[in-house]
Amino acid sequence: MSVLVIETSTSNYEVGVVAGTSCVISTGNRFQPDYDGIAGLVERCLTEAGTDVSALEAIAVDRGPGNLISVRAGLAYANALAYAADLPLYTANSLEIMAEAVAEEDEDRRAPVFVARAARNNVSGLFFTAVYEGGAVKFMKLDYLAKVCDLLAGKYRELVLAGTHIEAQAGFLEQISTIGSGVTRPGVGPLSALFRKRMLPATQQAFTLTEESEEFRA
Repeated sequence: MSVLVIETSTSNYEVGVVAGTSCVISTGNRFQPDYDGIAGLVERCLTEAGTDVSALEAIAVDRGPGNLISVRAGLAYANALAYAADLPLYTANSLEIMAEAVAEEDEDRRAPVFVARAARNNVSGLFFTAVYEGGAVKFMKLDYLAKVCDLLAGKYRELVLAGTHIEAQAGFLEQISTIGSGVTRPGVGPLSALFRKRMLPATQQAFTLTEESEEFRA
């Protein structure tokens, strides 16, 4: 099965073509002069993989949270291509993709993964946060990082940290044993792994995950 994987939650875009255990990846930054759009990245990736759109069997895309313009660009392309090529569309959020990246780095580690990502370009002080255990979400909240860490302090003895501001996470979680994973952003590798594990929901149209999304409504 050949799957097109799209991750655009920051200005550094990644697209990949996954077939079996192989993955060809193309990258680009939307602020660079030679950036030729997501379509250009996909075309380059398909060429390097020796295939074309007609051979694709599905699309998997990151729906955020992240840079809103970037996420929407990726989703718009994924939605349009899925419709035009009559392909099933699968989605994951940035937090679970980073949690999967941690799991891939150390398969033997069993500690829950705490993922945090700054909201609104880090000008509000709010963070998208989640805790994952065994690939399942146990906690998800949009709030100030200190408040979230206070909630977690009484629930966990050990957490692996991922996402942005890992040092700040560790500072707020002084009562918990913490381990920095080094995972600071999502990627097509862990996104494709979630697809292979059949952990992604299928949808007819993908929508951006934002502060107003149902998952973060208080």
